[in-house]
Formats: sequence, structure tokens, C-alpha cells
Amino acid sequence: MSNQTLNPVETLALDKLLTTDQVKDARKLVPAGEHEANIFLSASVSFKKSEDGTRVGTARIPYKAVISLLLDKLNSVTGESVLSLLEDAISQAHEVGDGNAGAKVIEDNLTLDKGMKMLNETVAQVERIPTSGRITATRKQLVVSNLDNLSIQEVQELNDLLTRGGE
Repeated sequence: MSNQTLNPVETLALDKLLTTDQVKDARKLVPAGEHEANIFLSASVSFKKSEDGTRVGTARIPYKAVISLLLDKLNSVTGESVLSLLEDAISQAHEVGDGNAGAKVIEDNLTLDKGMKMLNETVAQVERIPTSGRITATRKQLVVSNLDNLSIQEVQELNDLLTRGGE
């Protein structure tokens, strides 16, 4: 058997055969150590790719730097009192939760509305980055055979089939 390089369509087709959850579950189940799998895959996959596009670039917010700069800008308030207010706000937020009381607190906070509007405007100005089109499998079928369970004759027939190129 030869070790052939896959073309891009074949590579994407193989990628669509397994879900992320299937791979994550398998990682949890396989113990540490070396493993070998002698398998023969037969697969048929149909997929479509959407047009390439752009999206807004996102970044992690450096919270420590934001809080440090905010405290630095609040000249008339001590850092300790701001941290105390922050601690109180976190406690109160846990008490009201996400239900009706929490929604009412958010709805009544005009400063939050202004802040969210400003944040949305800032994000809208972030440079857009190119993205590759989404790949969606429309049909997939996978047959897996464990080569360790094949007879010598079956392995020879499979080898003949592969070396003939499936004629």
C-alpha cells in the first residue's frame, strides 16, 4: 500500500466525518501511552463551502489593565473604596441573578446602556479580518474495518484493490 497525499477536497471531507465531541470523548477514553490502530476507511462525503468573507476581529480584554487604568482615572476616589464598591456590586448581582430582578436592574441603568452603545460602536470600528467559507456536510457515510480482524486472503484482496486503484 502506498502512502498518498490527500487533496484539499479529500482533506475537508475527512474533517467532516467526525464531530468535535466525538474526538473529545475519545481523548477522555484512551489511556496514556502508545497506541496503534490498523484500520481501513471507506467514506463518502458530500459538502458545500460558503463564500469567503470577513468578520470583526476580537481580542481578549485585559481586565487587570482596564481596572488599573480606571482606578488611576478616578482621582477623587481611593482605590480601596472603588474595590469595595466593586465587591458590593458583585454580591448584589449574585443576589438578583439573571431573573426578573436582575433584568430590571440592567434595564434601569442608563449608564450601562451608554457603555454598551459605546462598546458596540467601538467594536464596529475594529478592522475586519478575512475568513474562510463555512464547510457544511450535506451527506456522510463512513465504514471502518479493523485490519487486525481480517484474514490473510481479505488483506491480500484489499491490497490488490488498493494497488489497482479500485478498478
